[in-house]
Amino acid sequence: MGLLSTIFAYFLSFFTRGSDEFFPTRDGFFARVFTYASFVQSRTTDASYADVSKKVIKSQRVQDAIRRAASDDFNKFNGTQGYSADKSRQTLQQAKEKHKSRAIHVLQEMRSCISSSLLRIAGWILYKLLSRVLSTIQVHKGQMEILRKASQRNVPMIYLPMHRSHLDYILISFILYMYNIKPPLVAAGDNLLIPFFGNLMRGLGAFFIKRKLDPKDTIYRAVLQAYMIENLKEGHSLEFFVEGGRSRSGKACMPKAGLLSIVVDSVLEGAIEDVYIVPVGISYEKIMDGSFVGEQLGRSKVAESFSLAAKAIWSKLHSTFGNVRVDFCQPFSLKEYMRATNMYSSNLKSEYSLPCAACTPDISSLMVSNDTSGNTIDMIIYDDKRQVISDFAKHVVFDAFNNSALMSSQILSFLFLTKYRKGATLHQLTQSLTWIRDELKNRRRDVGFSGESADVVKYACNILGKELVSSVTFHTQSWSSQREGENNNMRIVYLQPTIKLPHVLELQYYSNACTSVFLLDSVVVNAMFALLETELDVLTGSEYSNQIVTKEPLLSKALELCDILQREFIFTPPCTTLSDAICATIESFITDGLIVEAEERKPIRRNRQYDFDDDDDDGYFNNYRDDEYKVVLTTDVIETLQFYRSILGSFVESYWIAACSLINLVNKQKEESVFFKEILDIAKERSNQGLLCYEESIAADSLRNAMKLFESKDVIEVQRVNSVNTFHLSKKFDNRDAVSELVLSIEQFKK
Repeated sequence: MGLLSTIFAYFLSFFTRGSDEFFPTRDGFFARVFTYASFVQSRTTDASYADVSKKVIKSQRVQDAIRRAASDDFNKFNGTQGYSADKSRQTLQQAKEKHKSRAIHVLQEMRSCISSSLLRIAGWILYKLLSRVLSTIQVHKGQMEILRKASQRNVPMIYLPMHRSHLDYILISFILYMYNIKPPLVAAGDNLLIPFFGNLMRGLGAFFIKRKLDPKDTIYRAVLQAYMIENLKEGHSLEFFVEGGRSRSGKACMPKAGLLSIVVDSVLEGAIEDVYIVPVGISYEKIMDGSFVGEQLGRSKVAESFSLAAKAIWSKLHSTFGNVRVDFCQPFSLKEYMRATNMYSSNLKSEYSLPCAACTPDISSLMVSNDTSGNTIDMIIYDDKRQVISDFAKHVVFDAFNNSALMSSQILSFLFLTKYRKGATLHQLTQSLTWIRDELKNRRRDVGFSGESADVVKYACNILGKELVSSVTFHTQSWSSQREGENNNMRIVYLQPTIKLPHVLELQYYSNACTSVFLLDSVVVNAMFALLETELDVLTGSEYSNQIVTKEPLLSKALELCDILQREFIFTPPCTTLSDAICATIESFITDGLIVEAEERKPIRRNRQYDFDDDDDDGYFNNYRDDEYKVVLTTDVIETLQFYRSILGSFVESYWIAACSLINLVNKQKEESVFFKEILDIAKERSNQGLLCYEESIAADSLRNAMKLFESKDVIEVQRVNSVNTFHLSKKFDNRDAVSELVLSIEQFKK
């Protein structure tokens, strides 16, 4: 394979010329006839990757792991056998050889065998194939120029993309290669190590790791750590998915910081000087992997296989998936981030003492000469380091997700599930899309489409398909009073979403990409509704609500809701304070005219006393009463507030369903799979009874997150019996009254 690919690449290079632009060149006869091949061959990317296998096995980390494993084996057997000294030395040496052989085997299964020639051939094939199934692959030239300059600094780049599709593995490498930026080595799950496709991915830069690491397997962990560190020492860039697996819900998943901790440790320990962190957002108009509806309904994931992969690829070649947008966030120095973080790590303060390098990356620091002063970073104490790495991972996910462009199919699905669940005319959807585009612009979020809003709505409906959005056209006649007998035919297009299972779960997948834009707005409005005694839409006949909402209870209630949904969303980057962000949202409601101050804030007067050190002659404190607000009751405001409220409606309902199901655990213990099936059955029964407002609240992803929350809050306890997890209520909650109180604490936010 390697020889054939090299000959083919040489044949192409003989006939083609170079070009630095991201479009096919037309120089020469071969370039005009074989446009794609000519263009791919013209890439001048440095694709040389030194083999680090020998360095990995000889590394101190792996050698120490081999000695410890051999020593553990020896101590275990010597205690029972009572070997002589010579026999003991021989047994210990045999144990070392055994574990060394395993370390070599683990490395062989793991390592990448990237080939520059194969990259060229794959680039040509992908150029042809992707053009068949995708309309465009959108990237920002300014972002690519920053990446190109940063890559010239000879500092490894760590690409951390969101994970939405198996195409993610290939897409980023393809884009970087086409822009003459050295592609990274990509961490892939060993579930993808299937015949042919696994070898192909290995040749394109993938290295395979276990999806779940055994903490007791010191050999495997040492080989993995050494492999990543040695590649970073060689200057090779890496790519892995902080979320772990692909998102089943379309929103950001809580990060898994395992691989990221290896990179952080390598910088903290001085194994490498620095790396540049690059969060990456990826947005698909239509997901290529098929929907995750089956898994969201509780079905088991289908194992990867050659036949399934081949069938999937063949079916995709005869389908259209619209546009893909890839956004590379601005690179920032991990060393600078950790330095700023270390200023507060010992106390874990809520604010950074120095500007956060992830939020305000200094472009010039990526371009200037190396500063060798202070290359080392004071070690963070262990407990704090775990928290710092966890916060760092959340920051990366927050940045990548909130810098992802929103596609037309995502915004239309979002409008259907939040404003127009019963459907809307094309005119109504066009107006709402225009409004939301303006809102996105004001909130500095980008979109992956252009054109008139009416055309965008029609295009998005076509992308989503008739199963998700149905269309009905009405023809009406209106008789003109000006000319007798004249009639004007009016054509009204009515679009209706499918909000019944299972299709509503697919709509929710696309819709969830937009949730982060209005996340804190929805939190504040849901907290406000929890405090109010009546629904706003029944209050008419006055300009303002006669009910007062006080700031401190509103803030407290909003924080309570954020605490409930802490496993669903990353509300703010860890370098900011959530309460400050919520207060800023409340202030924006005043600015936008959604709420007004109940009365002018008046300073509190004090008794006058002589105080020669007091320069304040007006006799007032600078304290104010807690702010009080009234809700504006105009039609537009009520509609906006109801829109904000509905954004989190399905998630709140999911947690309410999970809480209601806990009654089945009172004085009982059940296996996880059995209990989870009961939750789904209860949810479907309540849906059939019309007790659910959102059928998408049955989504397994949110129900599982609810159970994780209950476990972290010591509501339930998990025991592992015969390799099976079992649930039971903790002593405090093992009664109906406690469960009912928990249900009510969530139900207050339910519509």
